[in-house]
Amino acid sequence: MLYETLRCMLLSMLTQLALRVPEECIAGLDELVKNGEFANRAEAARYAVVHLLEERRTTRDVRQVVESYTELPQSPGELAEGEEVLRRLIAEEPW
Repeated sequence: MLYETLRCMLLSMLTQLALRVPEECIAGLDELVKNGEFANRAEAARYAVVHLLEERRTTRDVRQVVESYTELPQSPGELAEGEEVLRRLIAEEPW
């Protein structure tokens, strides 16, 4: 009962989207479902969209960081301090 309540709440937060995709994409979704990776086509498609957007956001964020460091590079002192901090963190790891 709790599962159904949570499922209904989650579904009420989603917006339905109808789209047409090539048959080979449908075959790929069906294969993922058949292999048990997803419960159904909708779940597989939702996962793909969410992860594509997440990947794009990450790429944008990384690009912005690179541009920032390119515009204002770290000084030699900042680099040395960063290296020292990393060495200490690695040394503290229980590997």
